[in-house]
Parts: sequence; structure tokens; C-alpha cells
Amino acid sequence: KWAVKRIPKNLEKSVAAPEGQKLYEEFSLPSIPVEAIFEIAKLQRLLKSELHRVTNPILMLHGKGDRVAPQLNVGLVKKLVASDIVESVILPRSRHVVSMDFDKEIVASSIVDFFKRFA
Repeated sequence: KWAVKRIPKNLEKSVAAPEGQKLYEEFSLPSIPVEAIFEIAKLQRLLKSELHRVTNPILMLHGKGDRVAPQLNVGLVKKLVASDIVESVILPRSRHVVSMDFDKEIVASSIVDFFKRFA
């Protein structure tokens, strides 16, 4: 973390849709600060140890083509939370940034439907 300060983003790794790649490039940082990656790793460890405390309904949306976060995380969260309601939607045409990818309409409708039922 002292030798490398930033890691460039790979737009194609994050978003499959060409239009989404343009939006992602326009509205996000061009690179990831390495210090932020270390902080995310710390947060992941803490979160994993606390997931058993989550009892609220959960909706997880995950891109099938995600090359950043493995899909097995969906199963891990389902296994570790205490919630009786854990729903997941695997988005067949999307990668990591699902809200900007090919399945963004499914993302929006899934969230609206979920909140209509539980909010």
C-alpha cells in the first residue's frame, strides 16, 4: 500500500453494457485508492462477524458476469444472516455495477417490488 497509491479501474470488468460503461466512466473515479481497498477488506471481516445479527428482510442483486465480487458471496450472506426473508436475484446479463448494466430495469423493478412488500 506504500508503493502503489492507486489502481486503475477496468470498465469492461465492471459493466458489460457500452452505455453503462460510459456512465460509469463519467460518474466514478478513474482509479481506486489502494488505501480504500485495505479499508474494504477490514470492513468485510467486521461485517462477516456481525451478519448473524441481521434480522430484517434482505434483497441481494448480483450480476452473473461479476468479475469483481464472486457470486458465492450471495450464498455466504444467506447462510450467515438471521433473517427469515432472504431473497436474491442473479442478473444474467450484468457484471459488477448492476444499476448501470444490461439488467438495470430488473434491478429497479426488483427493488421497488421488495420495498412495496417490506417497507
